[in-house]
Amino acid sequence: MKKKLIIFSSIAIISIILFIILAAIVNNDITTPTKLDISCRDFFYNIRGNKDGFLYYFNLILTKLASAYAVIIIGILIILLTKFDNKAISYIIGALLMILINYALKDIYQRERPTEALRWIAENDYSFPSGHATSASFMFMFIAYFLYDSNYKKVIKIVGYVLCAILIILVPTTRLVFGVHYITDIMGGLLNGIFATSISIIIMIIFKEFKIFDKPIFTSIYEYIKKDKKDDIKEPKEKEKTE
Repeated sequence: MKKKLIIFSSIAIISIILFIILAAIVNNDITTPTKLDISCRDFFYNIRGNKDGFLYYFNLILTKLASAYAVIIIGILIILLTKFDNKAISYIIGALLMILINYALKDIYQRERPTEALRWIAENDYSFPSGHATSASFMFMFIAYFLYDSNYKKVIKIVGYVLCAILIILVPTTRLVFGVHYITDIMGGLLNGIFATSISIIIMIIFKEFKIFDKPIFTSIYEYIKKDKKDDIKEPKEKEKTE
C-alpha cells in the first residue's frame, strides 16, 4: 500500500508542478500562441488533407472516445463490472474532480482557440486546457490501473495496456487535426487528467486498505432484499406452529 501511495502521490505532485510551469508559459502572453503551438498547428494543417476525407471521419470517431458521454459510459461499465464497489466510487470522485478542475482553469485563463476559419468542427468554449485531452488521460489511465488491479488474464491486461497507451496519444491528437486546440492546450489537459487519475487511484488504495465500500453496494442491496423476503416467508410458518 505504502509503495503505491508514494508512487501515485509523486505522479500527482509532478503533474501539478509541470502544469504550473506550462500554465506560466501560456499565461505570459495569453493572446499569442507559443512557437511550439504555431509549428505544431501548421504541421497538422499541412498533413490533414480535405475535410471530407478519411482522416476527418476517422478522427471524428476517435475524438468522441473522450467526450462527456464516453466518461459516463465508462463509469456505468465500471459500476456494472464491480457491482458498485470502491473502484467505481473512486472513478466517480476522480471524474468529478477532473470536470471541476477543467472548467475552473478554462474560466481562469480564457484562452481563445485557433483561427475559426481553419477549424474542422465547431467549439464554443475556451481553449486551455483541452477537455478531451483531460478526459482521455483520466479514463484510459484509470482503465489501465483497473485492469492491473483485476483478476483478468495476462493477455487481456497486456492488450488493454497497449490500447490505453495508444488512445491516450491518439485521442488528444484529434483536437490538433481538427484545429480546435494548440499543443500546449493538449499538454495541459493531459497533465490535468494524470493528476485526477492519481488522486482517484490514491482514494481507491485507501478505500481498499481500510475496507471502505469493500463490499459491492449492488450486491449488498440485493442481499438485503433477499434477506427480507426470507424473513417474510419464515414468519407465517412460525405462526402456524403456534396455532
